[in-house]
Amino acid sequence: MDYRIAAPNLAAMHNLGILQIPGLPSAVAAPAEAGLFDPATLGKILRWYEQNKGLADFFINLFRGQTKPPVIVAPPAPIVIPPPPPAPPPAVVLPPAPAAREIAALGVRYYWANRKNTPYKEGGDRKMIDGDFFRRILAGEDPWQCGDRVTFDVTPSDQWGRPFVPGDAANVLMRGIEYEVVGDGELQLQDPDNIGFDPTPTIFVPWDPASGVKPGYQGELGLIARYTNPRTGEQIKSASPLTRIRPWAA
Repeated sequence: MDYRIAAPNLAAMHNLGILQIPGLPSAVAAPAEAGLFDPATLGKILRWYEQNKGLADFFINLFRGQTKPPVIVAPPAPIVIPPPPPAPPPAVVLPPAPAAREIAALGVRYYWANRKNTPYKEGGDRKMIDGDFFRRILAGEDPWQCGDRVTFDVTPSDQWGRPFVPGDAANVLMRGIEYEVVGDGELQLQDPDNIGFDPTPTIFVPWDPASGVKPGYQGELGLIARYTNPRTGEQIKSASPLTRIRPWAA
């Protein structure tokens, strides 16, 4: 589930007293777009969501179901016996069948990231990397450090340039998309929409010296997405810009 959906719903349930999110006041502003939260509030909501994802998804779906408008059942219409249908025309020309959607392009972009408060040992909690600092990392002015979790957004488009969105029947095609990590990092995948594919993959920057990351190390990080059209055999490829890693202080 996209954090832009989860964050406002969790904030609304916190305000209603349905869920208690530690560290938040009794009521917080809950804008429709999660990116409009202040970074501190958004960080607390997403941290609670990551630690309680199964429970949060259950309550979010329940909460969203409870807010649907009631179904109004209209009284049955009186029975009317229709007149006999007219004779069919001598020739019926059927319209051509619509072409099936295909993945024609892949969009790969940096989505969001968070950082360990204690980058060189277990625990220590996390905080969002946001605003100008996030933009400086993407511009290559600052590096990722060990323990960072970097999440990407991978959105395919069809042959008419229309992006695939949650709920599309054609989303099953995305199961054919494969990921490749560029540089150092561990690929972490989930399936929030139960479609057999994670559209928001995460790369975890290693922090344990046993993994080969040693003082003074410098590296790169990026993601490649590939898709092979099963009908034509054509391969589509898209890659994110490379960013720097400097896990240890000089």
